[in-house]
Amino acid sequence: VVKLECTQHKGQKDRKHSTSGRGLVAVISKYRLSNSDGSFDNVVMQLMSIDVEDKGAIEAVLNRTVKDSKDVTKVLRGLSKRKSVRCALKVFLWAKNSGVGVNVYHYTTLISAYGRSGSWLEALSTFEEMGREQVDPNIFTFNALISALCIGGEFDRAVEVLRSMQEGGVKPDTITYNTLLSSARSEPTCRKALALYEEMKLLGLCIDRTTVSALICACGQGGQWREALRVFHEAAELEVELDAACYNAIMHVCAKAGKWEEGMQLLGQMKARGIPPSVGTFNVLMSVCARRGRWKLAVLLMRRMKSYGLRPNTITFNTLIDAFNRAGRWGEQRISARVHLEVIRSNLGEEGVAMQFWELSLTIG
Repeated sequence: VVKLECTQHKGQKDRKHSTSGRGLVAVISKYRLSNSDGSFDNVVMQLMSIDVEDKGAIEAVLNRTVKDSKDVTKVLRGLSKRKSVRCALKVFLWAKNSGVGVNVYHYTTLISAYGRSGSWLEALSTFEEMGREQVDPNIFTFNALISALCIGGEFDRAVEVLRSMQEGGVKPDTITYNTLLSSARSEPTCRKALALYEEMKLLGLCIDRTTVSALICACGQGGQWREALRVFHEAAELEVELDAACYNAIMHVCAKAGKWEEGMQLLGQMKARGIPPSVGTFNVLMSVCARRGRWKLAVLLMRRMKSYGLRPNTITFNTLIDAFNRAGRWGEQRISARVHLEVIRSNLGEEGVAMQFWELSLTIG
């Protein structure tokens, strides 16, 4: 395993509760052990109810409930899902020192817990400890570390981990690459994401809808709308089953580039392929119309939402107002007075106001 240097620092603190060792009996009686389903949720809840600094109380629960390494894995996973990383570390250290022992799954789960909490330095430090303890990482370990680095905004470090796993003989999978693509948020990382995409195809890995939407978003962040369209159309050629999220992503890129014609064509493609649009689909297209001053088209799109059985949200109405403002129409008495009157008189809450505003917009234009 290639060593990746890092500097350790204190992890984020878990939420603490006032339960001490004296209240342990009450805690156990409150959460009766019922692990027949294998979830260990009760044990996890007990541990999270104890002050993380109360080592004795934590160990008492573990000694009572955890019998082997599989049980440790279940507890660690439950704590990881709840982002209780400090408690997860206590459990890990207990297993390491109590004779139960720790394995690759325990290390992987702890790395994942650090990643979920945004503590990528600790995740990297734990990974390095595996090398010192001669515990070989697997694909899940590498994916967990790459995810932790990506969540922490360390895209280049994450790519280094990808290269180290390849050098170590561990083959990356689609999840590995999708995680990297999803974290590309600038022009330099966009170019690297496109290179990773080409690498995926060379390796014969599955290109799925997550790959497509992540790469399109990366291209949008990097200002590469033409590349985004290329990837989108190539996905259709590769027979990737695209969904509304993929279409929304490419429409958003078109919106940023001011390409409203392309966006409207994509809406037609969705209908032809039997892919139902979402509220987000129309919101994106309406934002394109707003930027181009095409307020009547924005109103028309709002009407089409109703034909799909969709209900507008706050973003929809804000976008429509923006379209009126940009076109210099909001100040007209016919529009602004009627809208403000309906909103002032309404006492139905946000949803009620939204529905009245919707019906009003259908009469405009």
